[in-house]
Amino acid sequence: MVAAILNEVVAGLRALAATGQAVTVDLRRLPLTADDLTALRGGLGKGEVSIEVHALGLTRIEETAFSAVWWLDHANDGGNHLGSAIEVALVPTLLAATIAEAAEAADTLQAKLESLGQSPR
Repeated sequence: MVAAILNEVVAGLRALAATGQAVTVDLRRLPLTADDLTALRGGLGKGEVSIEVHALGLTRIEETAFSAVWWLDHANDGGNHLGSAIEVALVPTLLAATIAEAAEAADTLQAKLESLGQSPR
C-alpha cells in the first residue's frame, strides 16, 4: 500500500509539473495501519517548513523532503485527530488567498491607513 501511495505522489508531481494542478491523497479513505503511516512518513522524509493553521480546529502542514509534497494533519477544536492527507502543490491550497480576499485586504488596509491620517502613496 505504501509503494502505491508513493507512486501516486510521483504521478501527482508529474501532473503538477505539466499542468500546475494540485493533487491530494486523502489518507483517511485508505486502510492504512500505524506501521503503514510510519513507513509513508519515513519514505517522504521531513522538509524545512512547518505551518499551523487555527481555523475550525488545528491543521498542521509539514513540507516533506520532496519539493511540492506536503503532509497535512487535521484535528477538531477538541484536539482529536480527524485525518491526514498528502498534498502535491506548489503551495498548500489551504494557505492560498483568493483574488477576492486580496482585494478585500487592500480595501481594509487602505481604510486603516486613512483612519490613522496616512494618505495612500
